[in-house]
Amino acid sequence: QKSIDEGSLLVPSMVMGRQEEDLEGTLPVPSGPEVAEVARKLGIDLVFDSDLLYIAEDLLLSALPDGWLRHKDENNKSYYHSPSTSTTQWSHPLEMYYRGLVFMRKEGDQLLEEKAQQNPPTPAECREMAKYFGINPHEEVFLMPIAKAAVNAPLPPEWEEFEDDDGEVHFVSKITKKTSEHHPLDGYFFELINQKRYELAGMQPPHYPMVEYHLLDTSFVPYPWMEFLDLKSLEPFWYNFIDNLTTYRHPCELVKDVIRTEAVLRLQAWARGNKVRAANRVLVENLAATSIQKIFRGCIRRKEMKAALLAAQNQAAAMIQALWRGNHQRRGNQVDKMNEAALLIQSIWRTKLAMRRIRAIQYIEVAIPVKLHLQSAAEQKELADEKNRSLVDYTNISAMNDMNTQLEERSEVLLDNMERVKILKDQDFDRAIEDTHIAPITTPSSNNREVRQKKKKMQKANSGSSKF
Repeated sequence: QKSIDEGSLLVPSMVMGRQEEDLEGTLPVPSGPEVAEVARKLGIDLVFDSDLLYIAEDLLLSALPDGWLRHKDENNKSYYHSPSTSTTQWSHPLEMYYRGLVFMRKEGDQLLEEKAQQNPPTPAECREMAKYFGINPHEEVFLMPIAKAAVNAPLPPEWEEFEDDDGEVHFVSKITKKTSEHHPLDGYFFELINQKRYELAGMQPPHYPMVEYHLLDTSFVPYPWMEFLDLKSLEPFWYNFIDNLTTYRHPCELVKDVIRTEAVLRLQAWARGNKVRAANRVLVENLAATSIQKIFRGCIRRKEMKAALLAAQNQAAAMIQALWRGNHQRRGNQVDKMNEAALLIQSIWRTKLAMRRIRAIQYIEVAIPVKLHLQSAAEQKELADEKNRSLVDYTNISAMNDMNTQLEERSEVLLDNMERVKILKDQDFDRAIEDTHIAPITTPSSNNREVRQKKKKMQKANSGSSKF
């Protein structure tokens, strides 16, 4: 069987949301006579089927499929035209679908159930019908009941079925005399499939292992199983289109077995886990005891090491103290020896200073006065001799004056030296000897040399004046 041509089926879901466009731009609200006329065309009895009048009104307000236009004739009667197929007709393009809808609402459902009981469909027929409607049994198993119902779809009374020479089935409308390759109710079932897809869009169907145990009774067929009837044994069986499985046991029993198996496996897993956890607890306790023992022995060992370290530190401290005391004692002995040596050096130095003072005093008291006395006597004698010699040369008065001046200067120097000798007696002799500079006393030899030079000058001057 060929797949259905979706383009050839005109159903409301294919024009859902499309804006109605016609020559006037909008459609008026249908009147009562219009609804009654359309209802009679669809096979609705105005008295006994008044609950189905909404279908006629929905047809009048439904949008047109793509490629169809609504027009008005001279009598203001609507007709429909398709430029793509050059088809013009008085009936609405969706009228065939709404006829099938009215038929199924009135008597089609009952006929469908009777045919299903008389000729139960097989899984192969359901799979073929699913392929015809474009249903994937593995991914859209929730649409398989619709395909199963379409296998025994009843034929509306205004339609006839015949087979051509090639063995292909065709359907002819007794009212419009039109021939169709599709069953008159294909649009009805195709619309059911589209609506079901819209309802389940984005929703994952439940899997049977997740079904609760108390809901698994014999009146419920879990997903994805479907019930069929064996024509030979007249016993029901169930088929799974996803796994391609067939069973004569109710799927609920299978699910119960699965649940029981899963429960047993979980109990076994829990028991094994509990056993392993108990073994792990014992192992952990043993490990904990071993760890505690290790920690305790470590604490004891650390205390022993700390005590040994403290004893070693005390011994080292005692050795350091002994070394320090010995060093301090030796340093005190060295200081005592240095003090004794310093006292000895000081006593020697004071002795030397006393000897130097004694020698200085002796020099000052004895040597210097004697020397000064001898020097002054020699100078007086020399001055006396000079004076006697100067009397001979009485003509040189200036020379005499010079000699007197020198005698006065020498007398003053001698007096100064005597005063300084007295001062030296009262001061620190060592410092006085180092700092005091005694003016040099001129020796007689140097004075005689100067006197002789002056005498020579005077003689030359006298000899020169005598020549004149």
